[in-house]
Amino acid sequence: MIIAQVSDLHLTERGVLTFNNTHDSEKSTIDAVKHLNSISPRPDLILLTGDVTHNGKIEEYALAAELLSSLRSPFFVVPGNHDDRALMAMTFSPMGALPADIHSDSEFLHYTIEDHPVRLIGLDTIIPGQPQGRLCPRRTAWLASRLAEDPDRPTIIFMHHPPMRTGIRIMDNIRCFETEGMSDLLHHYTNVELILCGHLHRFVTTVWQRHSVVICPSTAVCVAMDIDNRNYLRLIREPPAILVHIWEPEVGFITHVSPIGDFPSQSMEPF
Repeated sequence: MIIAQVSDLHLTERGVLTFNNTHDSEKSTIDAVKHLNSISPRPDLILLTGDVTHNGKIEEYALAAELLSSLRSPFFVVPGNHDDRALMAMTFSPMGALPADIHSDSEFLHYTIEDHPVRLIGLDTIIPGQPQGRLCPRRTAWLASRLAEDPDRPTIIFMHHPPMRTGIRIMDNIRCFETEGMSDLLHHYTNVELILCGHLHRFVTTVWQRHSVVICPSTAVCVAMDIDNRNYLRLIREPPAILVHIWEPEVGFITHVSPIGDFPSQSMEPF
């Protein structure tokens, strides 16, 4: 099974630049879609881990729907702190990117994807109007119920905010909080093979509570790897990228970073 992950598109209205008028998010999203469509074999599905839009406006979601409709694989979304839940549901439910049987508590955009060898659990971590995330008792209880339904099947949890520190202080201050309940749950479920996140605008991987966490870089701008405890955010023009997660039953998951861009290549004999 092949799962592509893309994150933090930060789409604005057509013709409007983001990040201090320096970045064309429409172009970077078009490039990302082309890159995703070029993967061979084609991914079984694509996970978009939040911040589809920059300001949560209806015009931004309209552009997102237009651009993402060109994807050749089915895709699924969870909200990020820049998104609007209601507009996200209105935009992506008709496209199948939010399942029709989404969690009946409409406050949160939680759901599961069941029709693949690997089970996927989409988790809504956002607090409207706030940059940080939260796993309140209600959300943790929902996750507990879903994990208990199928405790032996290989499972991915995908969410926007990372549940742990990354060493980049300014971003760690707006990570997902109240994760103690999730931490306790994971001690009982060894079938959770990956926790996929966005938000950081960098590729980071670690083991948290004995489970692999993988953070996808952004298709827009990158956050600099400032691990010197500075108290301001610095952006850097590193190549945007997606992640490709390959699952093999005998091995588990293998994750590749796939930079977006035109890079020279040549064919040659194996080393």
